[in-house]
Amino acid sequence: NLQIDSSKGSNLAKIFRIEPKPVDTTYKSWGLPDMAVNDITIRNFHFILHNKGTDTIVKPYGCMNYAHFDLYDIDVRLTRAKYEAKKLTCRIRSLTCKDSCGYEVKALNSDYFMDSTQIRFDNLFLKDSYSTVNARYLSFGYTKGRDINDYVNKIVMGADFFNTTLDFRTVGVYAPTLKDNRLQMLIDGEVIGPVRDLRSKDLRVRMGDSTDVRVGVAITGLPNIDSTYFNFTFKDVNTIMPEVAEIVSSFAPSFKRETFDKIVPDVRLNVQGIAYGTLSDVYSTGTITTRIGDIDYHAQTYPDLKGNGRDVSIEIGAENLDLGHITSSELLGKGTLSTAININILPQDVGMIFNGKLDS
Repeated sequence: NLQIDSSKGSNLAKIFRIEPKPVDTTYKSWGLPDMAVNDITIRNFHFILHNKGTDTIVKPYGCMNYAHFDLYDIDVRLTRAKYEAKKLTCRIRSLTCKDSCGYEVKALNSDYFMDSTQIRFDNLFLKDSYSTVNARYLSFGYTKGRDINDYVNKIVMGADFFNTTLDFRTVGVYAPTLKDNRLQMLIDGEVIGPVRDLRSKDLRVRMGDSTDVRVGVAITGLPNIDSTYFNFTFKDVNTIMPEVAEIVSSFAPSFKRETFDKIVPDVRLNVQGIAYGTLSDVYSTGTITTRIGDIDYHAQTYPDLKGNGRDVSIEIGAENLDLGHITSSELLGKGTLSTAININILPQDVGMIFNGKLDS
């Protein structure tokens, strides 16, 4: 009969004189030893990461495919590199590379840190094909290495930008519908979250010669820009209408600069309020302060029922508004205005067609 002795094993072990092996409590799985290197130079390196198990939609040229990285012409110089306690630190003196999609990192230098939960760049300078990024830090958080296969949802980014020039063609690398958008902006502020849910409590954005915006923002749904939901709190917006026209038309090509010139006076604005929705369905409310008077507004734009154009609905309330300036008429002075405007905008091969209704 087989008998088990809790301290010595089975009786068969005694019969055949088989002693149980003691447990080696000092054994550790293999890993990189701690090390330090003063200077590392790598030239013409090629890195490929293909996740064959991921069903991905084919991306147009110029747009990043998160599941299939193909980086080449990688040149990098590192100094003060140290690997200790499963943490890697170094100074990236220079790094350049290209991706098969056409995206190129032309210059990068930073202090670098990596462990099992985070990759972090401190004092970052990055210049790519279109933009120049300065950041006090740029981090990518994760729970395990495989999270890179679901970059959009599982990698939590953080960045504190200053004096950063963002060209929307860089955004287009990650959001294909924006890859031909040439809008540029200067950014200061902190942004956190995964790509699908980016947020900033206080972001300063400057565009053109006259637009200066302080805004709180939440953006949910990237990289699919068509279904992405935006929520903006306009803390302090200073701009002029021609630049507003340029900004809006860069996201909605059917809206032309000439359209705004016909219906909106060319004045400097200060705006405080909110806006939320998608690119195709936007609602906004707030107060516009100008030298010709203050205006409270509610506005919404959405696709019309036929799907050919857009409906725009605007409600305006104002006191002491300089109607003469708006209408370019000396016969009118300051007055009180309460009105609702409904406009149907139909794109045509030559310009735009307006069907409008005014209630006041």
